[in-house]
Amino acid sequence: MNRRALVFVAGALLAIAAPAAAVPPAQPNGTVPSVKKKSLPAGSAKGSVAGNGLTIPLRAQNGSGENGTATLRQSGPNVVVVVHLRGAPGTPQPAHVHAGTCAHLDPKPKYALASVVGGSSTTTVKGVTLAELASTPNAINVHRSAAQLTKYVACANITAKST
Repeated sequence: MNRRALVFVAGALLAIAAPAAAVPPAQPNGTVPSVKKKSLPAGSAKGSVAGNGLTIPLRAQNGSGENGTATLRQSGPNVVVVVHLRGAPGTPQPAHVHAGTCAHLDPKPKYALASVVGGSSTTTVKGVTLAELASTPNAINVHRSAAQLTKYVACANITAKST
């Protein structure tokens, strides 16, 4: 195989193996510039940022055994929050965004989320950005039931770092 064919095959394999958006175009001198990762405002390292989204771990509280994730994604002027919990009952469990952290939560909800039913819920929080939610201490928490709002079963701090 001649050199030109080998270069063509190698380039084709690289194009298949790496998404086009991840590799910037080569400069006229043949070098490829480095790619800088985007990050949200400063916060403690609890979640991972991917594109315009953030996934944070929901950790069980009060012996509930309910663990999972909350994924927050910017959608225009709104944030879509998707909650997945393992070990959750089939009955509705209220969920909210609260000011503060899981350790020091303001009991008054800042934003209501759709109740978690069978371990899942999806909510569009209107008029807020992901950057706003991550720039000050906020947390997502899930309650045992509407009748037991003071009993928390899972919580996640909305903080992020670039990954």
